[in-house]
Amino acid sequence: MGTFSKVLTSVLLATTIAGITATTASANFFDTGKIAPWAYDAVLQARNSGIMQGGTDNHFRPLDAITRQETAAILVQLLKLDTPASTQITFRDVKATDWGWKQIEAVKKAGVMLGDGAQFRPYDKITREELAVLLVKAAGIDPSAANTLTVADHNKISAWAKAYVQTAIEKKLMRGDGTNFNPQSQATRQEVAVMAANFTALVEASAPKPEDPTTPQPEPGTDPSSTQPAAGEAGELSVLNGVIRDSKSDLLPATLQEEGFLHVSSVAATRDAYLNQLHNKQTAAGRDLTRTEIQQIIDAVNAALIGEVPSANDPAELAAALTRVEAALDAKDSAALLRALQGMSGLPTVHPKFADDYLSELAMEREFAHDAALNKSIIARVIEATNISLASY
Repeated sequence: MGTFSKVLTSVLLATTIAGITATTASANFFDTGKIAPWAYDAVLQARNSGIMQGGTDNHFRPLDAITRQETAAILVQLLKLDTPASTQITFRDVKATDWGWKQIEAVKKAGVMLGDGAQFRPYDKITREELAVLLVKAAGIDPSAANTLTVADHNKISAWAKAYVQTAIEKKLMRGDGTNFNPQSQATRQEVAVMAANFTALVEASAPKPEDPTTPQPEPGTDPSSTQPAAGEAGELSVLNGVIRDSKSDLLPATLQEEGFLHVSSVAATRDAYLNQLHNKQTAAGRDLTRTEIQQIIDAVNAALIGEVPSANDPAELAAALTRVEAALDAKDSAALLRALQGMSGLPTVHPKFADDYLSELAMEREFAHDAALNKSIIARVIEATNISLASY
C-alpha cells in the first residue's frame, strides 16, 4: 500500500496545481461522430489532458477494445509515473519494438500492473473486471471494506475481482448498464476515457485545496472576468465571435462544434437561443467572448430550456411522450421507443433502422446521468449524434 500512497500523493499534487481537466481544445477526431453522447466529454478531456490520443490518422476509435499495453500507457499518464531510463525489459513477451514497453515497465515498478509473473500479454484486450482491479489499486483504495455486490450478474465476476468491482462501483469509478456489470466484456476506448475522467474526479475530490495568500484579489463589487478575456483566450475565437457578431445563426452550431464546445444542439429553437444570449453578452461586454463565457451560456440555455425543444407538443402531450420514452427504456423495447420518439415533434429525423441504437444510447445517457429523467433536448442531441455516427456505416 505504501507504493500506491506515494503515487497517489504525487498525482494529487500534480492535479491540484496543474489540473488535468482542461477543455480548451477541440477533439477534432475524424470519427468524432462515432463517439457516444455519454462519452464525448470524457474523450475530449482525455485528449486535452494527454491521457489518451488518437492514431496517426486522427481517429479515436471509440468502439475498439483496449489492450493491456494501451492501459499501461493511460495509467502512466493518470499517475504521472516516470518511465525507466534503462533498456532492461523484465517480461518475456514484451519486446523493445513494442511502442509501450517503457510504460509497461513503469506500471510494474509502481505495482499497479504486474502481469502473470514472466509475461505481461501486452496485446491482450483488457476486461471490465480487470480494469476495475487496476483503477482501485491505482487509487490506493482498500477493497476489503466493499459492500455486497449489487449488480445482477455478480456470479459472472471472478472471485479475485469481486471486491474490486464493488469498490469501483461505490467510488463511481465504473458503472454498469443499469442492471449488469458485464465483467467479462472487453473495455472499449470510449469506456476507458469515461473511467479515466471518473478517476480524475475522485483524485480531485480528495486533493487538498492550497491557498496562495500572495494571489491578488479583486476589489469588492468588481468582476474582472466581465471586462477582460481569460489568459490565452484573446483572439483564438475570432471566427466564432464574428459569427455571433453578425448574427449568422445558420453557421453557429457547426462553428461551435468545430471549436470543441460541448452539448451543442443544432435544433433551430435552441440554436437561436444560443445566438441571442451570446450576442447580448458580446454587446454588453464590448469585446470578443472567451471560451469559458461561451460554454457557460450554452450550458445555461440548455438548462433554462429544461429540455423543451419548442415544438407543437403541448405540455401534457410532451409529458406523456417522455413517460413513454422512459417506459420503453425500462422495458428495453426498441419498437415502443421508436413509437414514442415518432410521437414527438421538433426532433431530428428518427430512423426506424436505428431504433436499437437509439435505445442503447438513450439508456446509456440516462445511466451516466445517474438515472435522472431524460428531457427533450437531451433526446434530440442523442438522436442527432446517433444519426451522424451511423450514417457513415
